[in-house]
Amino acid sequence: MPRIGAVRARATALWWRLNDAAATLYVGAASLIGFEALALVLGFTTAWPIFIPVAVGLLGVIYVCRRWLKVALGSLRRRRR
Repeated sequence: MPRIGAVRARATALWWRLNDAAATLYVGAASLIGFEALALVLGFTTAWPIFIPVAVGLLGVIYVCRRWLKVALGSLRRRRR
């Protein structure tokens, strides 16, 4: 049975990984559409506040997928040369 210290260390590491993922989504969403546009999107979601995490999450996922697509297309272009 693992000791409490080991369990606590693993839980802390997991917490920081989740925190990094959430920060990446917010920064990715903001850099995709701009900080002013993100403030506008978040301002319009006051009518439906549950949509805020969904909106930011979708924008962040689009940003991350766009980065992966750029890397994949870049490697394909280099292979063709």
